[in-house]
Amino acid sequence: METKKTDPAAAKAVREAATARTDTYTIKGGSDVVWGVDETSTDGIVISAEETYTGRTEEVPNAQGAITGVVIYDVEQKAKISIIADVAAVLPTIGSNLTIGTVVGIVTAASVKKSNKSLKMIDVDVSCWTNFTRGD
Repeated sequence: METKKTDPAAAKAVREAATARTDTYTIKGGSDVVWGVDETSTDGIVISAEETYTGRTEEVPNAQGAITGVVIYDVEQKAKISIIADVAAVLPTIGSNLTIGTVVGIVTAASVKKSNKSLKMIDVDVSCWTNFTRGD
């Protein structure tokens, strides 16, 4: 078996390359930058927003049982928003009116999460139905 001698300078270069970098960096734009989310909140910084549309369906079969149509009714718009909340922010009341994006509806769910990094996350779900009239 043949043994190779390692060049001490080369070994040192490999060790230095493997150590963690100690460079400093700067975040441009500050901590209020939210990329790709247009929605805003007075309670904090919006980190995600989602809108979905669903409806109930009834299949329409012909005499042979093949589906020839679909009846769509009771369309529901749903929206969900997640924010990094200000300390004073409170959860909205279930059933209260709220607008998220283009969905103007009622709050169907709300939750708050706190972490050891002094963050307070709030998630809110809103729903609106085609034939439902909100009572303000």
